[in-house]
Amino acid sequence: SPRGGAATLGNPDDAVLGSVAEQDAIEREQEMLEELASRGIYPMNDATQVTVYYHRSGVTIGLYNEANVSQADYYTTQRSAASYKVVSNIKMGALLKALKDLGYYEEALPEVKRTAGASLSVVVLSGDERHTLSWGQSMGEKNNELTQNCADAVRVMFDTTMAVQVVENPDGTDFFQNERQRINNQNALKRAKH
Repeated sequence: SPRGGAATLGNPDDAVLGSVAEQDAIEREQEMLEELASRGIYPMNDATQVTVYYHRSGVTIGLYNEANVSQADYYTTQRSAASYKVVSNIKMGALLKALKDLGYYEEALPEVKRTAGASLSVVVLSGDERHTLSWGQSMGEKNNELTQNCADAVRVMFDTTMAVQVVENPDGTDFFQNERQRINNQNALKRAKH
């Protein structure tokens, strides 16, 4: 049978080109997955969402995995903000492993809960599991460092994930000027209080 074309198959979605380059790419991907597995990193195939809430500033960032929502669907739907990005299942698995290694699951509450007085929360929703780790001034130095480290792990993946999203912007380029002015006003108020 000739190598490859979709014309030889009943369903074009089942087509495998079989080129040397494709076979090499598949082999390299398998080697990468095996290497990651040897480090305890596996694809997270359950729908997962990880969110960091900066309660004082009102900023929220988060990640969904592809088991939760497809990148194409998510990024082509207009939203009011670009607070979330979509990562591959293997990247989400790596993030959850990093959170586990940091001690997130040892200290996080097994529920989604806003802790009174918390200035920072890291929430993981994965399959049927729900966890919240929060920090506020009354919660101790150990909890502060852990929560900050977990938030930083999420932030690194968020910041290094490229995403082109459709975001509502009725103000056009004025959005950036208005946002800069809002931040400057907030900073001036904070300085005046201290």
